[in-house]
Amino acid sequence: MIDSETRAVGAYLYLHLGDQMPPVHPDPDKDDEIIELWSLTPDPPKMDLVRVRRFLDDLDDLLVDLPSIEPENYMARFYEAAKKTFDHDKSQIRTWFMWLYLIVFQKPEGPRWGEFVEIYGPDNFTTKVKARLFDITAKEKYR
Repeated sequence: MIDSETRAVGAYLYLHLGDQMPPVHPDPDKDDEIIELWSLTPDPPKMDLVRVRRFLDDLDDLLVDLPSIEPENYMARFYEAAKKTFDHDKSQIRTWFMWLYLIVFQKPEGPRWGEFVEIYGPDNFTTKVKARLFDITAKEKYR
């Protein structure tokens, strides 16, 4: 059974990955046509909640290990977590990083994690990520 935390993160990622409705067209006669075309597009990707749970578990393991890792090995450890989450399917590694960017920065892209952790500090990084993921009151603080 998938827990509520995983469902919440899955829903959060789904909202950020899903198709957004097109903006209103300046010409009202064109608006219906645009909405009709948009409604025919395929559904946005469905979230694999089992995979999201693995993402959370692997990320949690990474956060536990991070303070004891040498800075030059940060990026390698992020890649290891990404590969583990997706059963070493290299085509999915970007997805892992995108999920982390969405949660931490609310954007699908961002800085290289190894360099960011080195500058920000592993303890500060771990605190921020755990707050964004696991502490409801902190989530409200970062919105």
